[in-house]
Amino acid sequence: MTGGRRKLLEDWIDSYLRARSPLDVDPILAALSAYGRVETNVDASTHDLQEIVAISTSRRKARLSVGCDMLRDLTRTHQAAREAVIAMSESSHAGVRFNALVALGPETPTDLVDALVIRGLCDRSVRVRAKAADRSLWLRARWLAPKLAEAVHCEGHAATRVNLELCRALLADGFVVSRESSGRAWVTALDSTGLVSAWFEAGRSQAGAIEAFVADARELARRECDLTASPSSS
Repeated sequence: MTGGRRKLLEDWIDSYLRARSPLDVDPILAALSAYGRVETNVDASTHDLQEIVAISTSRRKARLSVGCDMLRDLTRTHQAAREAVIAMSESSHAGVRFNALVALGPETPTDLVDALVIRGLCDRSVRVRAKAADRSLWLRARWLAPKLAEAVHCEGHAATRVNLELCRALLADGFVVSRESSGRAWVTALDSTGLVSAWFEAGRSQAGAIEAFVADARELARRECDLTASPSSS
């Protein structure tokens, strides 16, 4: 967690949380203190992370949001954080399993992302299955598209099956097209910031316009990736 992010969190606690949700203040401050102690100690134990895990497994939105953000940062470098997230994914409580998926980030090791997303796609909770698909998309885990295809085939909940198929198609192809009986098409494409969508009227130029729209989204994603990787962007 950068100094700037820490300052923003502290300001949010002082200016908003103390007045709106005072019961959440002390647990979050305890977790923030624990984060400060373990951030540079890659040999920290799961015991050292207990305050962070406590708010990450809470049912209170303010706590779990902050806690999952902290765990997400720590999974990049701390084995104890990865073990904590695995333990959350094995909880008997669906809400905690859901939060384990939220704690996966772009710098979380790929093997951990794979294991938890694949497990989540088979979870007994519809909400967890939907979050597993959503997380794979958020992480741009394109290699998981075949696993999503398997999950679509097995999914018994209609709305969740639609969501899984959408995530699968976006990961596999980068876009999806939905057509009306009139021929008008609604296109959703994956770019660097998320999803972009637009209507395309029926006609000879429709295919070319859709192709250009998708190409622009892919180019934006590529440029953002290049910018992020560039030393001058830091």
